[in-house]
Amino acid sequence: LHTELSAAKKDGVTWNILGQQVLLSSIRRADGSAMSLEKWDGYPAARERLFAHLEREAIEDVVILTGDFHSSWAIDVPRDPFGDGGYDRETGHGSMAVEFVTPGISAPGSHDRQKALDTAAELIEHNRHLRWVDFISQGYALLDIDRDRVQCEWYFVSDVRKRASGEHFARGYASKRGQSLLQRVETPSRARHDAPPLA
Repeated sequence: LHTELSAAKKDGVTWNILGQQVLLSSIRRADGSAMSLEKWDGYPAARERLFAHLEREAIEDVVILTGDFHSSWAIDVPRDPFGDGGYDRETGHGSMAVEFVTPGISAPGSHDRQKALDTAAELIEHNRHLRWVDFISQGYALLDIDRDRVQCEWYFVSDVRKRASGEHFARGYASKRGQSLLQRVETPSRARHDAPPLA
């Protein structure tokens, strides 16, 4: 991974897209414990080696795509989101990358709506780099990329058990080139007349 990232920078690649299965960002509960040690929080030394490489090689515009979590997340990825002075929640300064987590298209989300809403609010309160999380909805995420920005858009369906239940734009976040931090967008990207079919 380190070799490929360095080679991409040497080749002038605009966006470094890392596709992987488990949440890379560190997420803590209200008591300060890790949300799940099955994610990268269980392997902090490996994550620190990745961050050190990005910093040492001055590799920017890293976008982490994560799945297999049956929920939707938008996260700034600072090296130390919990320390003093390393990351500013208001400006996003200190973020080294951004992470997008796609929901399950058919796998169920949380069955307890109120608990899911309470958990999301608690996590956002105690994880200043966490911009948004949804544990309830099902659907998909669409990544729209150009040279100037990468934009992730979440589309949710009302009922995965019905073929024509409709979908709606739920949330969008973008990261501008050279910034490595998220900004919310209120509308989806414009459809392109020459875009290939999604599936």
